[in-house]
Amino acid sequence: MADTLTTSPSRAAIDTARLHLSFLTADDAPQIHALYSDDKPAAPVFSTLSTTASTITRMTTSPRSFVFTIRLLSCPSEIVGLVGLHSGESSELTYRLAPALRGKGLMTEALQAVMSELFVRQPERTALRADVVEQNVGSVRVMEKCGFKRAKYRVEGDIRRELTEGEESDLKAAAAALMRDLGPPRNVRDEVDGELFVEERRGVKWTHWLYRRPAEEGEGGGT
Repeated sequence: MADTLTTSPSRAAIDTARLHLSFLTADDAPQIHALYSDDKPAAPVFSTLSTTASTITRMTTSPRSFVFTIRLLSCPSEIVGLVGLHSGESSELTYRLAPALRGKGLMTEALQAVMSELFVRQPERTALRADVVEQNVGSVRVMEKCGFKRAKYRVEGDIRRELTEGEESDLKAAAAALMRDLGPPRNVRDEVDGELFVEERRGVKWTHWLYRRPAEEGEGGGT
């Protein structure tokens, strides 16, 4: 999906046209803390250097961990972003880019590269999820350019089912696949039958986005 990729044989490092993506490590804690420090208030998991270090440990200790720092090829010493999975056992994405660099297509470039590499290295994964602030137009564009679809929710009995827009014709099969790969959404207060869903957390409205890997991408993956 990215223009060019070069990867290391163990922990992946990825070079795209403008970016160097390297696997997140404990040594990156000071720069990651600084990256999130412009949030007011700061996200609790990055609010101090200590909590940032603990969060990095949680995100990187699994054999299936897959989260990268983002650096510009023109300035490889400075971390300007983060992209990847919340944890190795999660299918939920996390991403962040320094405010001064937004609107240039860099996050789309980074996420497309990470997704391509992830599905090669972990072919058993069939879906990804991301939560986006409803009014964050930039993040919405990233989701759309990377092939994600807004989520809908339906309820079958006591189980919350999650579908991407346009999949109602195959409700049971799609819901079963998404529940297996993603699990039920977190902290959802109300289910909306067949409508685009918005979740409110701490006064902020979030939308849910899903990516389901096309069947042909999974054939022969990892070879």
